[in-house]
Amino acid sequence: MLKLSYLCKSYDFEVLQDICLELPDRGFVAIAGESGSGKSTLLKCISLLEDVTSGEIFFNGENLTALSKGKKDEKRGRIFAYIPQSTSLMEDDTVDKGLSYFSDDCNKRIAVLEKLGIADKKDEIARNLSGGERQRVAIAQALLREAPVLLCDEITANLDPENAEQVHAILKELSKERLVICVGHNPQTLKNMPTE
Repeated sequence: MLKLSYLCKSYDFEVLQDICLELPDRGFVAIAGESGSGKSTLLKCISLLEDVTSGEIFFNGENLTALSKGKKDEKRGRIFAYIPQSTSLMEDDTVDKGLSYFSDDCNKRIAVLEKLGIADKKDEIARNLSGGERQRVAIAQALLREAPVLLCDEITANLDPENAEQVHAILKELSKERLVICVGHNPQTLKNMPTE
């Protein structure tokens, strides 16, 4: 279980104030808000990419905010997979070569690509992929890390409706076996995420 207890984050101004959430081990959680409302900051704090100003983050009862920097880095890699809005693929690598940085098991890489419906793109150069394909490769990278919590930062914002719907369907399927937290600025888009 992921628990946020009175989470606050400030820079020169307050971005997050007293965020309290208890989330299950699996399922889909959608968080909507206007641009600049702190959605991305919340995900970065949850994933330990940024330190909180105050408050605590617990995962399965362990206080992650109390850990040293080195321990936080270790936990981040094991617990969280963060997918940003803009995918950062190595443009001259094939899809499979790019995924090999995340797993040296070829069968595992192919299985993940099959799960995401892009196994036929295994040998494609990254710069030749469509927006939807690039986003699915980013999801594949996250899945190869086998993190129990998947954090998605407006990952369908730059996709056309058909590709966005495909990515939504993938997230729905993934939420059956892990916790998927997705933020977006359009409440209607998140409301239309496929559900059981």
